[in-house]
Amino acid sequence: MKGWWNFPIVESLQRHFDYKMAFENDATAAALAEKWLGAAKDAEHFVFITISTGIGAGIFSHGKLITGATGNAGDVGHFVIDPSAGTCVCGQQGCWEYVASGTAIARQASELLEREVTSKEVFALAADGHQEMKALVDKVFRYIGVGCVTLINTLDPEKLVIGGGVSQIGEPLFETVREYVSKYALNPSGRSTPIVPAALLQDAGLIGAAALIHVDYK
Repeated sequence: MKGWWNFPIVESLQRHFDYKMAFENDATAAALAEKWLGAAKDAEHFVFITISTGIGAGIFSHGKLITGATGNAGDVGHFVIDPSAGTCVCGQQGCWEYVASGTAIARQASELLEREVTSKEVFALAADGHQEMKALVDKVFRYIGVGCVTLINTLDPEKLVIGGGVSQIGEPLFETVREYVSKYALNPSGRSTPIVPAALLQDAGLIGAAALIHVDYK
């Protein structure tokens, strides 16, 4: 949103409050929540991945959040996964969130079925044996595996935590991703990286917002 570029939002809001204020990407905040109270309490090097309307990540390593030079680290949804898949809103071809997010699942299924469907409906149809939808879901799960391998090869985490609406499909997703990672992660240790569901579900971002104030993370 160009109208907000370079606007000092924290400083502007801080004028009206006497309390400490922090500003953070939602996926990064959710990663801190999972470290504080969730599935990554035992990890010092992990990536939290949210797969919902888009795909994003929070990176925690060496005991702190990795936020990058300008706070924008974790835009993993724009890894290019399949250049043949079409043009993402960012202008690149075949970004991860363009092929594997909840929005992507609904878009691809709607094109195949020639009617509007939600990602939830797609998973239900696949579970009921609809062959086109099952093939689509299997492809999406592999795409998620590809992105996870990329993260493992790049960051060498001790754990991946996956949250967001798409993760609620549960073990069919996690089993496929673990199998893919076990075959294609570069290092032997990476092939056995634990890949687990987020513990805090849809509350992770809210809890993460509280954690930004209460937890020393930088």
